[in-house]
Amino acid sequence: RADAPQRATQLFTDMIKTDPDIMQLRFIDREGNERIRIDRSRTGELTLIKGKRLQNKAHRDYFQTFIALKPGEISFSNFDLNIENKKVQRPFNPTLRAGAVVSVNGQKAGLIVVNYYMREWLERFVSNDFGDLYLVDEENFFLLHPDPRWAWSRYHLPQKKASDFLEHTLLSALFGETAQPYWVDERTYTVPLNFFGKKLAAVYRFSQAPSESYNTRVAIFSLLLLLMLILFLIPTVSLLRHYIRNIRDERGRALDAKSYVETLLNSTFDAIITIDQHGIIQSVNRVAVTLFGYKEEEFIGQNVKMIVPPPHHDKHDGYIASHDRSIISKVIGQERELFGRHKDGRLIPISLGITQMYVKDKLHFLGSIRDLSDEHLTQKLFQRVFSKAPLGIALALPDGTFWQINQAFADTVKYTPQELRTLNFQKITHPDDLQADLELVQKTARKEIDGYQLEKRYITKDGDCVWVHLTVSPIFSDDQKSEVEYFIAMIEDITERKSMITELSRTQEGLMEAERVSKLGHWDWDIKNGTLQWSEGMLRLFGETQDSFGHTYEAFLNLVHPDDRDVLTAEVTSALDAHLLLDTHYRIITPSGEEKHIHALGHIDYDQAIPVRMFGTCQDITTLYTLQKKEQQQEMMLLQQSKLAAMGEMLGAIAHQWRQPLNSIGLIIQDLVSAHRYGELDEAYFKSSQDDMMQQLHYMSNTIDEFRNFFTQSNQLKSVAIPALIEEIRSLYWAQLNAHNIRLKLYFQTGEKRIEEGEDDTPPMERYSVTNYPAEIKQLLLNLIVNAKEAIEKVQNPHAAQLQIDLIIASHSEGVTVEVKDLAGGIDPDVAQRIFEPYFTTKEMGTGLGLYIAKTLVDETLKGQLSYTLREEDIDGKPYRGAIFSVTLPHLQ
Repeated sequence: RADAPQRATQLFTDMIKTDPDIMQLRFIDREGNERIRIDRSRTGELTLIKGKRLQNKAHRDYFQTFIALKPGEISFSNFDLNIENKKVQRPFNPTLRAGAVVSVNGQKAGLIVVNYYMREWLERFVSNDFGDLYLVDEENFFLLHPDPRWAWSRYHLPQKKASDFLEHTLLSALFGETAQPYWVDERTYTVPLNFFGKKLAAVYRFSQAPSESYNTRVAIFSLLLLLMLILFLIPTVSLLRHYIRNIRDERGRALDAKSYVETLLNSTFDAIITIDQHGIIQSVNRVAVTLFGYKEEEFIGQNVKMIVPPPHHDKHDGYIASHDRSIISKVIGQERELFGRHKDGRLIPISLGITQMYVKDKLHFLGSIRDLSDEHLTQKLFQRVFSKAPLGIALALPDGTFWQINQAFADTVKYTPQELRTLNFQKITHPDDLQADLELVQKTARKEIDGYQLEKRYITKDGDCVWVHLTVSPIFSDDQKSEVEYFIAMIEDITERKSMITELSRTQEGLMEAERVSKLGHWDWDIKNGTLQWSEGMLRLFGETQDSFGHTYEAFLNLVHPDDRDVLTAEVTSALDAHLLLDTHYRIITPSGEEKHIHALGHIDYDQAIPVRMFGTCQDITTLYTLQKKEQQQEMMLLQQSKLAAMGEMLGAIAHQWRQPLNSIGLIIQDLVSAHRYGELDEAYFKSSQDDMMQQLHYMSNTIDEFRNFFTQSNQLKSVAIPALIEEIRSLYWAQLNAHNIRLKLYFQTGEKRIEEGEDDTPPMERYSVTNYPAEIKQLLLNLIVNAKEAIEKVQNPHAAQLQIDLIIASHSEGVTVEVKDLAGGIDPDVAQRIFEPYFTTKEMGTGLGLYIAKTLVDETLKGQLSYTLREEDIDGKPYRGAIFSVTLPHLQ
């Protein structure tokens, strides 16, 4: 049913309300998960536990016991304290759990577990009119004690044993299968109990020695007490009184007290041996028989030194005979760890507690012996974990002296563990860190803090410093934390981490200095929240302070030059919308009125395509901007000089071209003078001479027009055929080339085929057109042709192939590529990569600006590419080398 959980919860609530002794009622599923849980507080308030507060109990012993039950069976857990989240609940809350399986359709669905309050019920047993009642478990720990400080002594630190308190009580065999009640002395009586599956011993210490007949009554009382413990829900005090009255009326049903005590002794987990004042064994329990390998009859009447190994074996009788107050104070009531001797001669690690008692005015001793073999294994495991732990661990006494040290701790400070035990932490702590460490130790000892963590330095044995992260926790001598018994110190070597942090700090300082030197700052704009954070470098850059600077985008815009605000805003918006890196340049006006040029870069973070953050850098480029302006002016001057140089080349070419027509005109004039002298000058002769001179003058005029138009198309984008521009250069420069017998040949590259100009399949010129700046292209190509001509002029005894300059034109989608090739030797490969640098030249009288200007012209104006490669060819079996300058000219819009 859908409402089953609610109905079950209501049922649980009704159940817990009916019984005030129920502390907790739960339903736990088959996996150990609490599904329904209702808690009752000490004030009686009920709380339904929900959500994350519900726990998994699969690891608990009672769950594993209950889940194995058959349907209809009910079982009880061991009697113990309540544990929540793997911690004992404080103040101590004795608890008894009852459990039963819940079945659905024949399948186990889970458990119902009931936790009962036991504190008040147990306290009623402790307080009685006969004397004191002690309840001891099979490990010699108190469960009940008239003094609350000793109750549940297992959970106190340090742990307290029954033998530590009951100085005149020797616990006999109370936990064996045939355990019987036993009179320890005239006023002390022990009874074995089986309390809900947990073996216990009840010890009664009467205020006065009871009569012999009363002893029998007490024995009966012990049996009835056991029944009351099992039926704990019956009102206890009245039941006790009722049974005591019955004891007085039923003497005939009394059992022998001695057999009860023997049963009690045989029910303990410890070996119990009683001896007289001469060391003769009077009684032993089953555990002693099992532990030492002797039969009971082999024990009785023998000297106890039979189980004492050398060197104490021969001296043991003397110890007993010479017992006095000092020995009693050191031995009686104290627990000592030593070795016992087995029948087969092997040594057994044991814990021995001795109590003295008087039986019929004669002194006897009772020894409670616990086998420590398993504890030694546990100690070995602890020592193994302690010694092999990767972290350094040390136990230090309150004065700082090292008590226990593992190898990792010793290795960290480069001492041996033995050497450290002669030192204290003060002696190996760096002086600059000692005071802070001591103050924290004192605060911990005063319980002002629960412990502390500290980064400090130790001085190693060889004098070096090692940085550690120290964690210190105190261990107190008792639950009241009256004093610190020792400290647990754990260290982690962080020397490398500290070095990295120091280096990082140094790097950050270097970055801050670099920001200052480079006039750089960084910023972070939280677009979502509308806040803008600036680094110190940014504040310094903008002439602002943290107080004066507004941390908003609008406040930032107020610092931007008014003429640049709209442009900057548009660029920021465009970058945000297009998911692009912000790369912009703008001006600011500082509070002092200074104008600065700023270059900004910004990266943008998005959350589902929505910009949420932009962060980046700003750099003051005012000086660089000024230098660039000057450099641009200088480049313009260089370009102008280059143009003038090209004009000089062209004027030289015109001069070559004008020599022949001028010579022709001179000869015609001389011929007219001669014809006039000899009377041959008539109108027809004069008209013929006039026509010849006008033809020469017309040629000269066309040459001047071509020169004038050569550089008049600058700064004008125009679609122009590259072959036509080359023809213009050749028509003006042919005389210079002819003067040195140099041929200028033009080729067209179409795929893999190369066609020479003038052949039948020469492609149309329009195919090699490009939209660009014609005058600058002619200036560039002329520069490259002149360089090739000058290189050819230097060749000694040139081969015919070396007296030729090849121009190869190729068309592609991006534009046109022109290669200018020669075989005049090329450029030394060692310096070829520097030919485009300013003021670098391979010519004896060169300025080093020709190719630099050509490269600048291509990059800045024509927006193309200029490169150089070495040309190598074999002609008539002989290798030749030359230069290839490749120019790629794109279409410009």
